[in-house]
Amino acid sequence: MNEQKIAALKELNGYITDELRAEVDGILDADVNRVEWWSSLDGYLIADEKIAETLATKGPKTFASAVKQGAKFGLLWGNGVMRIQVYGDSVSAKVDSKGLLQLIFKVGIYTEAYRAVVFAGETFNVVAGSAAPQLIHEPDYETDRRRENCIATYVVLRGPNVEPKWCVVDKGQIASSVKKGSSLYMGDDWQEMYKWLGVRKIVKELPEDPRLKAAMKEDATREKPQGSIMDRAADFTDHDHDDAPEPVTADLPDAGDVADEEV
Repeated sequence: MNEQKIAALKELNGYITDELRAEVDGILDADVNRVEWWSSLDGYLIADEKIAETLATKGPKTFASAVKQGAKFGLLWGNGVMRIQVYGDSVSAKVDSKGLLQLIFKVGIYTEAYRAVVFAGETFNVVAGSAAPQLIHEPDYETDRRRENCIATYVVLRGPNVEPKWCVVDKGQIASSVKKGSSLYMGDDWQEMYKWLGVRKIVKELPEDPRLKAAMKEDATREKPQGSIMDRAADFTDHDHDDAPEPVTADLPDAGDVADEEV
């Protein structure tokens, strides 16, 4: 860790006053572990390459505002869950794909999620228009798993007393969304970036929830940094070998909805 970052972290630590801690602790849900929440913020600020230095230049009021906004979501910081987004003069808490799933679980209808990308050469069938629609995916980890060979992404939600629900985004819809908007930027993991599309889509099909609505509203302000992953080809090194879900039965989303989204 360089001296500049160490100095920035010390400055941010000074921004976290007893008054701010008390205010944030009052915002957090009763079931959120306060020690773990603050620890996740510390870990996030240390792990991110530039955020601490950037926030240190924005001053204590701006930093406090973003931290309090994050507390309203009740999620831990970092690890693809929640982060602080700085774009120009705007600084805000951003809920990422895994964080959106956690907010979905908090609603209480669904308790499990499976997200995946699909590559050419894998078995992937979506059967619609029948009494028992199905999504079937059999991953093949020997196939060419580079970004350009991705043909779809999907998310499946399951709950104890409801039918499974899923959303599929095909290659054309992915390409259209990437071309349309900068809001897909998710760092250097293009797989996560693509999975984000499915999560965003399925959130819009769920019963309205205040925190989900707020997270989606904040996401609409995402911007694409210059030289981001969306501007270059990237090889995919698979790091998630979870088994594919069993064939599921659920209502299919309307065709073409994803391509019409503002992303």
